[in-house]
Amino acid sequence: MHPALKEILARLASSRANLRETVDRVPTEQRDRVPASDRWSVAGVLEHLALVDERFTTIIGSKIADARTEGLPVEQDDPALLPPNVEAMLADRTERRQAPPPCIPAASGATRRGHGRKPRARRFSRS
Repeated sequence: MHPALKEILARLASSRANLRETVDRVPTEQRDRVPASDRWSVAGVLEHLALVDERFTTIIGSKIADARTEGLPVEQDDPALLPPNVEAMLADRTERRQAPPPCIPAASGATRRGHGRKPRARRFSRS
């Protein structure tokens, strides 16, 4: 396995473990509570993350298939995973961003314009 892919998978595993620990600290009965009209519940955030994960996986899978079809060689370099400015943006949780419609949780009450998926947050919950 390419070293960059190993690092990406390790980061994802660490991030998911941190998420699990954080969610586990929230009492089960409070995970569906919406803290304010312009905020998502814990369950809504988990659903959003599941939707983003699904969307990202689909896009990456498509890009890999395209690269194989085009006959691109196996990566030999050790590329930077993300540019420093993107790393900083992802780490900064103070700036609110607008999720694209396919990634807005159904639990938020917002419309996803034809993206009639069922909530996915339960797959992250142990209860």
